[in-house]
Amino acid sequence: MVADAVGADTYAAAVPNALVRVDFPLARGDSQSPVLIRARVEHWLPIRDDGSGDVALLRLAGPAPANARMPPLRRIEQPWDHDFWVLGFPEGVADGVWTTGLIRGEQGTRWCQLQSIPGEQRIEGFEIFA
Repeated sequence: MVADAVGADTYAAAVPNALVRVDFPLARGDSQSPVLIRARVEHWLPIRDDGSGDVALLRLAGPAPANARMPPLRRIEQPWDHDFWVLGFPEGVADGVWTTGLIRGEQGTRWCQLQSIPGEQRIEGFEIFA
């Protein structure tokens, strides 16, 4: 997503040298105005030939909103059938939509498959808005 946002090659080893806008949609408070903060790519792991990688660590250029919170993270040794919930922004849903589902096993790239629960918003690709 970061590479697409700045027009970089997702397979290139070079760290993209461009600022990206980071939106904090749940930190808007009463104003309902978007909270946008610029960020620079601090660490970069491009997509590898085997499909793994595709990770960017961003450093905010300013402080995060006061009411922004880091999501809870934990390592799960056996992820199969663990619940997940995630906020996404599919096309036409600018304010975001939550979906829930189950974590499945690792795929060939060692990424875990997420399966949304029938009737929930399905997980789909993304689109970059300039």
